[in-house]
Amino acid sequence: PSNGINAMGTALSWTLNIGLGLIFAIYMLLDKERLMMQGKRILRAYASDEWVNRVSYVTRVAVQTFSNFFV
Repeated sequence: PSNGINAMGTALSWTLNIGLGLIFAIYMLLDKERLMMQGKRILRAYASDEWVNRVSYVTRVAVQTFSNFFV
């Protein structure tokens, strides 16, 4: 009996993780511009200009690189 309960708990946990992951991914895709602006705002508040420039550069390179993989 406890094996069945453990299996059900594992399946439920797995299902919830997948569901929440999909919801979070869709939210990020639909609202990525605002999310990027908020991230930049937080970075400017807590980091030096040098770090802001570095992170902005890495982000730009990542977007340019991975935009070719996705339509």
